[in-house]
Amino acid sequence: MTSLRARIATPADLAAVQDIEAAADRVFAPVLDVAGWGTPPSGAERAETGGFVLVVGQPVVGFAHVVEVDGHHHLDQVAVHPSHMRQGIGTELVYAAVDMVASLGGGDLTLITFADVPWNAPFYETLGFETVDPAPARLEPLLARERAGGLHAAGRRVVMSRSITAGVVPRPAVSVIPVRDGERGLEVYVQHRVHTMDFAPGAVVFPGGRVDPIDAEHPPEVSAAVMSDLLDAWRDSTYVGNAEDRSLAVRTILATGLREMAEETGVDLRVEELLPWDDWTTPPGFPKRFQVHFMVTGLPSDDPRSPQNTTTEALASEWLPVREILERGRGGDLQLMTPTRVILQELEELGSADAVLAAHPQPTPVHLDRSGTRPRPSRKPG
Repeated sequence: MTSLRARIATPADLAAVQDIEAAADRVFAPVLDVAGWGTPPSGAERAETGGFVLVVGQPVVGFAHVVEVDGHHHLDQVAVHPSHMRQGIGTELVYAAVDMVASLGGGDLTLITFADVPWNAPFYETLGFETVDPAPARLEPLLARERAGGLHAAGRRVVMSRSITAGVVPRPAVSVIPVRDGERGLEVYVQHRVHTMDFAPGAVVFPGGRVDPIDAEHPPEVSAAVMSDLLDAWRDSTYVGNAEDRSLAVRTILATGLREMAEETGVDLRVEELLPWDDWTTPPGFPKRFQVHFMVTGLPSDDPRSPQNTTTEALASEWLPVREILERGRGGDLQLMTPTRVILQELEELGSADAVLAAHPQPTPVHLDRSGTRPRPSRKPG
């Protein structure tokens, strides 16, 4: 397979669609009664219903089908072959569908899924979908088709929707990743977001927030040597690269990181403790979008600056082993947005706080949650 990027399906791609959906359906067997589900529609049958079909891979290993129902877009199916699950392909397909709808002017995108299967409703919640009850009347024919096909007998089904807003400009933000070595391996300090938040509700995140005007008004002093290194590290950031004063832009995101850590954890850091790590922009379609500059910092267990949950945006904050967060994320116990999951996987491969703090990867902007190969090489080889 040459690419994990979604693209519009060609007629040749459609031949694989039915087999992929049938194989994906069998994954439900341990948790649902799938005996009466029958044979999925062929790719040609899906194409005949209109809308658009997106695929990933050559040969194809996953697809998404978006149809139009009474002038509204509906995500009729997302399926990934079991041999390629847990590689971010489902996320890639959903975001590609959202991007396509945004390019068509936005609106809303609905779907129908199992409420209690971890890789169904909880997964879509991390991508901005919310349960709709009662269901829109226009979806009743689709729900009736599902009932006739035995889906509702297998488990509780819910309608979910997310608004897709075209043309939202991302706002600059910062997220700080505190790391340390614990008894169970590499640990990170995370927050459990309040479920009523309008961005990433209920998700596990790192401390941080948007750049505020005060951060540009009172930026920290930075030595010439450190500034040279930071300008090189953030050279691809649109926030830094497009600024009239790039040095001020760098000092501003440092100020944001220092302020957010103090406000949300009670920890006062020094400028040199904030190390550039990553650069992710919220995919199109969200009513709020951010370009997040991720930084890492070391806070060993014997550091007297012990972080506390000092923000109303989080129900709780705690140190957790990286491996445990990833395992609980896969099981559906924790909600992980794609940037968080990818960063944690990279940290897990590095294995220790010392390795993380010595890594110095080049932050390369990530759009549509397409992160590329990881772990990344150091920008300071040797």
